[in-house]
Amino acid sequence: MVILRLLSERSAVFISRACIWVYKPSSSPATLLSTKLPFLSHFYYLLPSPVIMLDRSTLMLKHYGTDDPEKVKAIIEEDKKAAHRIPDNKLVKMPFPYYAPSDSLPPIPTPEDVENALTPEYLRSNREGSWADVFRINTVYAVKFSQNNKLLQEAENLLFLQEHEIRTPKVYAVFSHQGADPLGYLKRRLRKTWTRSTLPTYYYLVMDFVDGVGLNDNSWQDFTLEARMKIYDKIGEQVRLLRSIPPPNPSYYGRINYQGYHPYDMIIGPTRDLVGPFNTYKAFLDHLYNNFESNLAGKLTRDGSEIKATHQLFSSNFFDCFDESSKSGEPKLSHMDLKLENMIFVPSASNPSNRVEDYDVWIIDWEYLCWYPAWAEAAAARQQLPRHHTDECVEAEWGVSRGIKPFYSAQARFFGECRFAFGGTFC
Repeated sequence: MVILRLLSERSAVFISRACIWVYKPSSSPATLLSTKLPFLSHFYYLLPSPVIMLDRSTLMLKHYGTDDPEKVKAIIEEDKKAAHRIPDNKLVKMPFPYYAPSDSLPPIPTPEDVENALTPEYLRSNREGSWADVFRINTVYAVKFSQNNKLLQEAENLLFLQEHEIRTPKVYAVFSHQGADPLGYLKRRLRKTWTRSTLPTYYYLVMDFVDGVGLNDNSWQDFTLEARMKIYDKIGEQVRLLRSIPPPNPSYYGRINYQGYHPYDMIIGPTRDLVGPFNTYKAFLDHLYNNFESNLAGKLTRDGSEIKATHQLFSSNFFDCFDESSKSGEPKLSHMDLKLENMIFVPSASNPSNRVEDYDVWIIDWEYLCWYPAWAEAAAARQQLPRHHTDECVEAEWGVSRGIKPFYSAQARFFGECRFAFGGTFC
């Protein structure tokens, strides 16, 4: 190691091929024993602003322990697999399986009921990119099912929200089952070697079927600007209620029940394992920046390019834009997937109007619910709301800003630019 310069009488900067470190000696003597992680407790990543990124090889060594591109690619692939192998009991703290039947409703649907609900029309539908499916059973139940156990996190989130005033479907059951064929693999002979005993395990979430009107980017074009703003106001009302739910402590960032973020979290991911929770905004930002570097190392490895001025620009301004002392960093409970397809509009009991903009809005798909910095919901909404053209993007940002006050547009936009430049879950 080589000392670059003294910061003060009590700290100095060191640089190795893999990392930049700050040494802050305590009152007790300390010696540098190793250049491998973990270091002595007095050594930390150097994350002030400006941050100057080093070359591609250095980033690869720092985050993957090798500068061999093929080895880095192999590590990334293994990380992706590991992210899907997290055990159920590590992913959630809720009781599982969970049953809360209602005497006034039909029996809770079984996996066989779900399999029998499969229709030829659904088989022909385009499900590309879908990680979960939803069937209506006995007219009153919506059964969401998936091979991905992150469905358990959505169930846990819904049970938490049932204790608050947010409009969400009631949960009646959460369970897993192996042997049913809800997507008709055997009927369609899509997996010719599969039998009942080799079918995958599915996770099932049984909840209220919310009967209403759904929207998408195309149907959105049929509404006037005035109607669209009314809809945004109704979405904003639910978002404000959500953001009013306090975290476990004033500087907490993570999931409910003191749990870490999912590996494919929209802001902090992708990672190979649960991340956090964090008890300071600084800890959250340090991990976010470190993950941006890791994403970039992987991105540069795939395309064989080098660090560009764009990367240096966002890197050197990162900690200035996300100022630790700013209220934009306060933790707010956030949905993080506010696209139109995740809204159901239900006729209001207090308003006889038959116009959709006068209906009550129910928000669905709660798997990403977490406490994030106040700017994060705005950053996600900019990606998810209608954006066919520039004017519509600005309109969506204006609309959602009516419900998120204050609306931290600068931080949201900066995050989006960083995510695009470095790579990540949004890209």
